[in-house]
Amino acid sequence: MLINPNNDFNYGETVNVIINAANNNLDVMPALSYSFVCSGDTTPPQITDYYPAKGEHNIATDTKIVLTLSDAGVGVDVDTITMTVAGNPATPVITGNPANYVLTFDPTDDFNYGQVVSVEVSADDLDGNSTNEIYSFVCTADTDTPYINNCNPAPDASGVAIDSDLYFEILDSGSGVHLGTLNVSVGGVDAIV
Repeated sequence: MLINPNNDFNYGETVNVIINAANNNLDVMPALSYSFVCSGDTTPPQITDYYPAKGEHNIATDTKIVLTLSDAGVGVDVDTITMTVAGNPATPVITGNPANYVLTFDPTDDFNYGQVVSVEVSADDLDGNSTNEIYSFVCTADTDTPYINNCNPAPDASGVAIDSDLYFEILDSGSGVHLGTLNVSVGGVDAIV
């Protein structure tokens, strides 16, 4: 005879079983009583669905970090979840339930261009099995050069007054302009900026 209980047993649960029966003459057998103990949850939580992926390169400096923390056993103990990003404690937004938590960390400041960003995540399940993982990704390098905008007088302008001041904006969409490298020459003479 096969009995399929309506619900799974719990990890570490002691289950008591009593079996009674009688024959067709209604002679009752002595009851059989026994118990068994279910195994405990010995598997730690798993970290999956990394964004950015482990070891990935050319990640935007303003990226969010997202990952999933799962436990197929008793579930993740949300109070034990810790995250460190680039050596600093991080407080991710945690959504989901003990079987699957999604951690999302959106740093206040952007990462640096070319920075190797290390991420460490630790958690226990509700039976105390621990997981700890350290991984990293690399932010994109700044390869864009500065550019000039809003020149006054405009390039190739004519009829410019002889006492005109020069104005321009020097911009960089990446890591910024290194002012120590800025050189301006006006009419073959170095200008003071």
